[in-house]
Amino acid sequence: DYMKVQISVADNLMERIDKYVNENGLNRSSFASVAMIQYLNQVECVAAMRSVALSVRKMSERGNLTEEDLQKIKEFEVLAEAVTGTKL
Repeated sequence: DYMKVQISVADNLMERIDKYVNENGLNRSSFASVAMIQYLNQVECVAAMRSVALSVRKMSERGNLTEEDLQKIKEFEVLAEAVTGTKL
C-alpha cells in the first residue's frame, strides 16, 4: 500500500532533485522513498552502534556477555546487513 503525501521543498533543493531523477531514470516518488529509507536506516544504525558500544563497554567491565548484550549485538547485525546489503 502507498500513501500520498504533500511536502514543501526549497526551490534550489527541488532543482537538484529533479536534475538527479532525470539523469538517473527515477521519479520524484521513488527518489523520496529511497531517501527516506536511507535516512531512517542511518538514524537506526547510529542508535544501534551506540547500544552495541555500551554493551561492549559493560562487557569489558564485567568480563562477560549478558543475554541483553547478545540481543543488542544480534539486532545490530540485522541492521548492518540491511544497510550494507551483505550477510555478516
